[in-house]
Amino acid sequence: MSRVARFGSVSMAAASLVAFAGCAQQARFKHAVDLRAPHAATSPIEVRTENGSITLSKAAVSEVEVHADIRAVTQARADATVVTAERTGDGSLLISVKWPDGRRESNEACSLDIKVPGAVGVRLFTSNGDIDAKGLAGAGKMETSNGAIIVTDHAGDVDAHSSNGDVTLTRIGGVDAHTSNGRLEVRGATGAVKAETSNGGVVIVLDAGSAGPVDAHSSNGSIRLEVGPGFAGVVEVQTSNGSIDVNGAGPVQIASSGKHRSTLIFGAGGGKSRLETSNGTVTVTGAK
Repeated sequence: MSRVARFGSVSMAAASLVAFAGCAQQARFKHAVDLRAPHAATSPIEVRTENGSITLSKAAVSEVEVHADIRAVTQARADATVVTAERTGDGSLLISVKWPDGRRESNEACSLDIKVPGAVGVRLFTSNGDIDAKGLAGAGKMETSNGAIIVTDHAGDVDAHSSNGDVTLTRIGGVDAHTSNGRLEVRGATGAVKAETSNGGVVIVLDAGSAGPVDAHSSNGSIRLEVGPGFAGVVEVQTSNGSIDVNGAGPVQIASSGKHRSTLIFGAGGGKSRLETSNGTVTVTGAK
C-alpha cells in the first residue's frame, strides 16, 4: 500500500490580469504553493502535471523543495487545487497536481519548479510545457506533447520524447530521443544514441571515449555526427536530397562512396550506426 504524505503550506494567492487569447473561459486566476518533502538518497522521483512546465534540478538543499504556479478559470478553483508529494510502493517520490473534482478545465495549468539534493531515477511527464532537468542520475524518462526538453549533466541514460519542440541533451549517458517537429542536439553522450525527428536538424557530439553506435534520422534536416577516438564500427550514411561530407573523422576507411550513400568503417569491431535524412546534408567529423 502506498504511503501518502502532504507537506508544506500555501505561500500566496492572487488574481492575475493575464488573459489567454481565444479562450471562452480564461485561466486568469493564480495561486502559488510551496511545499517540502523528506529526501531519500537512492529513491527515484516522478513528476506529473498537465499544461505546465517542469524544472527539476540538483541543488544545495536538504529536502525536496517544490514551488507550484497554478492558473485556473476561477479563483476558487485555483485555491482548491492541491499539489502533493507521495511516497509510492516502490519508494519513489511522486509529485503531482490534484484539480478540483478530479478534472482540469480547458486552459488551466500548473508549472512546477523542484529542487532536490539528488535523485537516482527520474520520470517527468507533462502534456503541454517545457521540461528542464539538471544534475541528476539513473534512468531518465521525459515526455511532453508540446514543449522543449533540456537535460544537462545526467549520470545515466535518457529517454526524451516531445511531439513539438527541440530536444537538447548535454553530458549524459545513452540517448533515445524523438520529436516530431524540432531540432535534436546531443553533446557529450557516453553511450549509444538514437535520435529521430520529422522536421529539424540533428547534431550528435559523442564523448571522446564513446564507442557508439549512433542511429539518427530526420525527414527534413541536416545531420552532423562528431565522434571521438573511442568510436568504432560501421556507419551507413544516406541522404535523398543533400551531400555527404566526411571531414577529419579519422582514422576512417571509406568502404563505399556515392553522391547520396556512403559506408564508413571506424577501427575494428564496434556496432552498426546509421545516419539518414530525406532532405539535408550529412556531415561526419571527429578526432584525428
